[in-house]
Amino acid sequence: GKTTPRIHMNAPTVLSILNGSVDDSRGIAEERTPPWNYRAAWAITKYLKIPTIAIRPTELEQPVVKIINNVVVVLLPYHHLDIPLPKMVKSAVAAIQPLEKNIKHIYDLVKNIKKDKQQIVYYIHEYKNIYNLPFYLDRDSPFILQQHSRKPFEPKTADIIKIKLLKKLEKSAFYTLSLYEKESLQSLGFQHVYLRPMGVAIDQIPLVDKHRKYEIREKLGLPTDRTIITTYVSTPIYKHGELFDVKGSHLLPHIMRYLSATRKDALLIVFNIRGDFANYLRKMGAVVHPYVSQDEFFQYLAASDLYILPATDLLKYTGIGITVVEAMAMGKPVLSPTLIHLPDLKLIPTVGIAPPYIKSINELRIFLKKLTEIIIDIDKYKPAEIREVAYRFYSWETFANDFKNTLHQII
Repeated sequence: GKTTPRIHMNAPTVLSILNGSVDDSRGIAEERTPPWNYRAAWAITKYLKIPTIAIRPTELEQPVVKIINNVVVVLLPYHHLDIPLPKMVKSAVAAIQPLEKNIKHIYDLVKNIKKDKQQIVYYIHEYKNIYNLPFYLDRDSPFILQQHSRKPFEPKTADIIKIKLLKKLEKSAFYTLSLYEKESLQSLGFQHVYLRPMGVAIDQIPLVDKHRKYEIREKLGLPTDRTIITTYVSTPIYKHGELFDVKGSHLLPHIMRYLSATRKDALLIVFNIRGDFANYLRKMGAVVHPYVSQDEFFQYLAASDLYILPATDLLKYTGIGITVVEAMAMGKPVLSPTLIHLPDLKLIPTVGIAPPYIKSINELRIFLKKLTEIIIDIDKYKPAEIREVAYRFYSWETFANDFKNTLHQII
């Protein structure tokens, strides 16, 4: 249901910490394109009423402390980070001078909160980042650990050190983006591992019915008598002498040729592609938008019949993908290998088709065959049911509820 979740324990203070590079040169990012640690802090504050502090480093010269939407935001300049790493880590990475720096100010903050007998919960984003390691010495505090990008641990010295530190935490849980990351962590013996990506503001994305779809098409000057397919990818780069993109943009010419031979009524609209490759796709009959705002992207998504992502196997650790969830929130069926990361695999047929990740011509053939299938069966998909799946697993309210349940598991 959509009732506000309640926390029945003594509410702790959550530190939502991101150690990563964020651009604050045009004003702090939290007021423009908020980073994940702030978005998560906002949801925890809004839905659980738990005091949450969003902390990260900044390139700015002075610290920033600000309250934004009831979230305390703390930005610490890199030159304020200056206590030594634990010996175990320091000896293993002595060659890397910047690692001498650390987060004295956050330690002081933790001490002050603990003085008031308040429990700290560390919500660490990018938990493999070496700057986060000193936090893991506070072993009796609860930790929720999340990656947003990297591959799972590998059998190398730096990762073995991190695994040892994480295994010493008495109360910890991992949120993973992908099924594969979840399986990897479980294979290492970690207990509380959940498939739980960040949330999407689904309540701000309209469900689009057929009538509204055609209204938007007329407004955008798009044909009302064609099957419109959208995809958001990246401009391919040269890799081993061939064009390549993890999201599969280099496969779009194959998809275009296939559609022109089998589905002449189909129109492909491609986002985030620039340069000669964009011109090449235009010559093949695609509509290509190099740059669009989120509002413009949502307009085209609303006008479409179907969203596709010809993802390669190098994308398998990044989870379902934000744009896939946004398409689902609008009620659009999806053709994407990333649907394999739905927490309930029985619901894949409700939202679309999950072909294999594309590694070779064989998987590409399967993708093309499934593209025909989903176009033929497009009317069997129910927009309201697709949106319900998106809300059930990916709304910020669901995220907050899962966060509450995780705390109950580990505290």
